[in-house]
Amino acid sequence: MSPRASAEALAARSRISEATKADWIREGLLIGSTELAVAWGCSRQALEQACVRNELFNLKIGNRRWYPASMLTLAASDVAAICLLWGGLPPVAKFIGWQARHASLGGVDLPQAVEAGRLDDALRVAAAFADESLSAHAEAA
Repeated sequence: MSPRASAEALAARSRISEATKADWIREGLLIGSTELAVAWGCSRQALEQACVRNELFNLKIGNRRWYPASMLTLAASDVAAICLLWGGLPPVAKFIGWQARHASLGGVDLPQAVEAGRLDDALRVAAAFADESLSAHAEAA
């Protein structure tokens, strides 16, 4: 994702409606906390604690917390390494960065890069996304 695309994505986050978020659930891009907790062998409370520590993120839609479905196949430690770089970003911006196909990763998203054994590359891209997004947010303010 280019700096311009990153800035545009961050600006768009405020315009993302609850209906769009509901579409993400219907499309299978988001899963409930119970499903991720079972996959990772932890409690839903442990997931929430990881969010407080910025080792994980979720989207609140309605009364529930939703997580990217692609986290199911990743190690919690790999997800945490990426999420820790994004502490200051809003959850929707994190989701956009998580789902985006990044040119510097050969057109794949962060989870695909991690699954392919390219965690270091994914971390570099995630850090750049955070820097670009925070800069864009500061310029917009």
